[in-house]
Amino acid sequence: EIGERPEFKKESPDHIGLQFLLYSELKEKKVFESLIFPWFQLFALTVKREAEEPFKSLACLILEKVEASSALTSSKVTLEKETGLKDITKYLTTPFQSGFYLSLSSLKKIAKRTDLPLSFGGRSEVLLQLIYTSLDYDKWEALLAALIEEVKGWEAFYQQNLKRSFDLLEKVNDTREFLGKVRQLSNLPGRIQ
Repeated sequence: EIGERPEFKKESPDHIGLQFLLYSELKEKKVFESLIFPWFQLFALTVKREAEEPFKSLACLILEKVEASSALTSSKVTLEKETGLKDITKYLTTPFQSGFYLSLSSLKKIAKRTDLPLSFGGRSEVLLQLIYTSLDYDKWEALLAALIEEVKGWEAFYQQNLKRSFDLLEKVNDTREFLGKVRQLSNLPGRIQ
């Protein structure tokens, strides 16, 4: 639907003009406000927290100029009987759900802090392997504590850096509560040991 105008179908040497035309069409259809800004805010905040210069400064500059979107709606995650370790991993490595970006760098720090070996792979694979390894090494509680500390770090970061939108703060708070419930349930007899 977007980009269906005849101007986009022509071979044109005016690439900048086409980009502005596409931008105006996207703006007209409210694509930025509904789809891009919610993700962009989380992305820019993650860059501000995790990246080195000059990217950190660029993210700060952009965040000052971009009005925070309220399109990130919080949907509380619940812990069901069927919730497995893969579900927990998927939730924690999906920033739009958990409210924060669990980077490979953060996972390496968590592994070091909990004295667990680190596997290779993407964020989801590494986290899932950390979870399995923590169970093998009897360090499940230590891993949960380290994950909760990571979430608390994001909460503090958001409290200092968010001016208008509290959606991310609410999401990351929900994630901290969720991990607390996982911790509580894992201490029950017959549960994860």
